[in-house]
Amino acid sequence: MKSDQLNKLVALADAQKARDLAVLESALAEDRRLEQEINEMSKIIAQDMTDGDFSEMPYSQFALRLQWADHRVSEAAARREALSDKIRKLRSLAAISLGKHSALEKLSERAEKQKREFREARTDRETPTGPPPRTDLG
Repeated sequence: MKSDQLNKLVALADAQKARDLAVLESALAEDRRLEQEINEMSKIIAQDMTDGDFSEMPYSQFALRLQWADHRVSEAAARREALSDKIRKLRSLAAISLGKHSALEKLSERAEKQKREFREARTDRETPTGPPPRTDLG
């Protein structure tokens, strides 16, 4: 395979690597957001349980608020669990993309080196090495 063809493959592998890493980062950002939501809702639950001031809020409203927060935690945890499988697959795809890109880069560098060495060898073969020809045949 010629080095220009390899360079095209390297560019394609680079684009695939960038895409796979971007998709993985997006999923990881969503996971972090869900984790933050779970933590915030858990803090609300804990704070309400310790500071439960029923003089400002009726008990039924207080119970609904706790139920709402608990429901949000459950939903976020379920979404996060589903996302964990997706993240595992995306990490695997990103690792494959990185490997392909790295292998193609090395192959391309090796092809460029061989091309350069071939040119240098040809130049050495075509360059005269003996003394210059005599011009005074007199």
